[in-house]
Amino acid sequence: MLRYNLRLMDRIQTRSVVQLRLGTLALLALVGLGFALRLYRLDAQSLWLDEGGTWAEVTRQSWGFLLADLMRPTAAYPLYHLLLKGWIAIVGDSEWALRLPSALAGTALVLVTVLAATEVHRHGKNARYRLILPTLLAAISPYALWHAQDAKVYSLLMLVVALMLWAGLRYCRLQIANYRLRWRSLALVLAISVVSLFVHRLALLPAAGLLLALGITAGRTRPTIRTRFEAPGYWTVPRLVALALFGGALASGVLGVAGLAGSVAPNGWQESGHSAASPLQSVWLNLQHFILDRGDIGGLFGLPLVVWMLPGLLLTVWGFVLLLRDTWRGNLPATLVLCMFAVPLLLFAAALIRTPVYEARYAAVAFPAWLLMCAWPVLQNKEQRTENREQRTENREQRTENRKQKNREQRTENREQRTNDFMADQALRL
Repeated sequence: MLRYNLRLMDRIQTRSVVQLRLGTLALLALVGLGFALRLYRLDAQSLWLDEGGTWAEVTRQSWGFLLADLMRPTAAYPLYHLLLKGWIAIVGDSEWALRLPSALAGTALVLVTVLAATEVHRHGKNARYRLILPTLLAAISPYALWHAQDAKVYSLLMLVVALMLWAGLRYCRLQIANYRLRWRSLALVLAISVVSLFVHRLALLPAAGLLLALGITAGRTRPTIRTRFEAPGYWTVPRLVALALFGGALASGVLGVAGLAGSVAPNGWQESGHSAASPLQSVWLNLQHFILDRGDIGGLFGLPLVVWMLPGLLLTVWGFVLLLRDTWRGNLPATLVLCMFAVPLLLFAAALIRTPVYEARYAAVAFPAWLLMCAWPVLQNKEQRTENREQRTENREQRTENRKQKNREQRTENREQRTNDFMADQALRL
């Protein structure tokens, strides 16, 4: 019997190792596919207008001027120009050389998406296989491929935002699992956020969502939003940190909207190549670009555009609903992903109220969170649902205990008040 059990355990262990290796190979194959797609016909077209502006900036400006741009608030993406100038000094300034950094950043985006999804789903049955969907979306997304073959900053910007998302999810995990590393992970989040502002000033938008989520999730435990302000001892150091994070989120959002609205002249969309759109229209245009990039396949095979978008729309709605549910229940990763998706797009829409000029590239700051949102239905597993259920039970018991304690204190206070009234009445009679 013992020999049979040992054989069975060895067989199960061998099967687990094989599944782990197959899952790893599948993820590596998808990363390789993403890299190959980004290199395919990389120099097939000559530089277009905006890429020509990038070439002129990095070839004609001096190192001192580009370094000084880092501190100029009017410079949109100074760090990219600085890095690209050093790059072309080594490999040249051909179309292929100018676009290769974007392709490399796009490939790194796929890798960071895997890391971010791993922070959501680290253990459990078929953990590696559940990471395939977000990796596949990042590898073959037309929107990501467009920016990865463009000599502009937006591929690097999506990479930095994905790093912010990964660092934030890591902080959420360590906030529960390892309290000692909590503040170090928070410092890493803030450091990446600061660097992102030099990559592109648009990073203020996802930074606002990140800080908002960190402020909501600040604390040693995971109370729900409904009971957060009811917990005793709220004004502790973590809560003061939460208030500071809320203030940073508000400041980032205001600065981001003001900078975005003032970056394009209100009546200059015809000349700039942009398009006019209302805030509500921008929501549909963002989803259209995320799913199908420029959406120019409407009418193919006699099918309207919405039919081609249907799989992506279903994943988006499904993931968004699950994120709302999990956020309401106090799930920290869900809160972070939801804030880093919704807040940048809402701020983008707010900027359109003042300046109705739509540019699809500006929505790149919400794209990494959109990838995880679409994969959220498969990233949640039975162990996490059990943990969430236990957390809800604990929160319910805590609310019940707080209510009982409050009732006991109220009864004691009423009893003392009645006693005092009785003694006062007796004193008056005497």
